[in-house]
Order: sequence, then structure tokens, then C-alpha cells
Amino acid sequence: MRIVVPKKVQVWSPGFSRRDGGIVDMNKVGRDVPIAPGVRAGDSRSSRLKGGAIGTLRPTTAASGFTMVEIAIAVAVIAFALVAIIGILPAGLQVQKENREDTLMAQDGTYFMEAIRNGSVGLDELTQYVSRVEISNGTVTNVYTDFSGTQPSGGAQIIGLLSTPGTFNTATVRAMAGALSEKGSATADIAFRYKLQVQVWPFQSQGTNAEDLFLQKGLHEVRLLFRWPVLPNGSLGNGRQVLRSLVSGDFVSVTNAGKVYYFLRP
Repeated sequence: MRIVVPKKVQVWSPGFSRRDGGIVDMNKVGRDVPIAPGVRAGDSRSSRLKGGAIGTLRPTTAASGFTMVEIAIAVAVIAFALVAIIGILPAGLQVQKENREDTLMAQDGTYFMEAIRNGSVGLDELTQYVSRVEISNGTVTNVYTDFSGTQPSGGAQIIGLLSTPGTFNTATVRAMAGALSEKGSATADIAFRYKLQVQVWPFQSQGTNAEDLFLQKGLHEVRLLFRWPVLPNGSLGNGRQVLRSLVSGDFVSVTNAGKVYYFLRP
């Protein structure tokens, strides 16, 4: 900004604090009025102002920005980072899914192991999760899908069938642990399911003395094999987990409607 005033006119420039009270006495026509604070007309310091004019206000630095090359490089770096992140996401989701399934199997495995070891007879909620039980001795396979009886009750029937000694006992189970949304009958077909195979065998001792024979009689090995998930076409996925335990006790059998149910009594 340049302010030009006639000769012999006193000018006061507001907004600046001047040592001489802000009064400028011009001696020459056409000279610029010094509006820079603390600088008078003809002062040697006025030559240091930008542009050589005392009253001219101009920016001392030029504005700068990014070039197209720099922007292109930045976009390329961000694109590479996004591709790497998107590539990792499926692997992370798969790991999360496997961890969830392992947790479900650990909880359900403990539940079934304790139920078989103790010959539980009051777990009637099992009828909501177990849809099918198969008992196979290698040549003949019996399939059970109806657990509506009362002697024993439905939950006891399932435990009694799975505890049958010397056979391969397989159940199709909907996960008991997990999200509440998978508990209702409306989601039974899409809920997480697995196969449970139970084997109960007498403990095999290497000795032949009386102590070893006693162990063979009163000690049983319980083996639970979990395979998951059960796919819509009936095949099984790659999930696999095995639980083993030794149980000391004898079997108690209950017969009803031609079916024999076995219960371990520690």
C-alpha cells in the first residue's frame, strides 16, 4: 500500500506507535509517507524495506505447495499400504474364526467329559443340541434321533448311549457355548455344529498279576474326538481335537424299550 500526500501536509498514521507522535512533515512533493513503525522519511533504515519504498507493504516470503510429482508419489505410497492392509484382513478374520471354534470345543469338551465320567442323568437340555446319535460296533450301526422318553429322561438317554462301552458312539451336536443368537430353534440349521465320537474302553494293563487285573476291571479309558465344522453337505471340516481321561468305577445299565443305556458310577 502506498500513500502519497502533497507538500507541507502533516499526516498522522493511526495504528502505529511513533516516537515523534505520528506527525510527518513532508518536505518534498510526491514522497511516500513512511507508515512503518519507528521509521521516518529519509531515514537510512527505510531503504531496508521490501521494494525500496518506505510505505510499501509486501510479503517477505513466497507461498509454496506440493508439485504433481510429489502428490503422485504420496498417492502411490498410500496405495501400497492399503493393498497390504486389505491383504492381511482375510487372514486375520480366519484366525479369529479358528480361535472362536477352539474356544467352543474346549468348553463343550469339558462339559461332555464330566457328564460321561460321572454318569450324569439330569442334563435334559442336551435334547436341544444333540440331534443324532449313532452306535457302531464295526459291523452294525444303530441310529437314534428320538430322545423323548422319560425313563430315563432325554438328556440321560444321550449320555447313556454315548457311554456304551466297546463301541464307536458318534453324536451330531450344535454348539452349546457361543452366541445367544445361535441357541434358538430358528437358527438350528445355520448354527455351528460338530461331530463328537466317544470311545469307552477298559484300561489295558501290561501285567498279569492280581493288581493289574484289578486295574483292568475297575479302570476305564474315555476318549472324546471332536471334528468340526459339519458342512451343509454333511462332510466335516479340518478342525480336530481329542480329550482323554481315566475313570475308576463300574457301569450301571438301564434298559427301556429295547434300548440299553450305560452310566459310569465312580
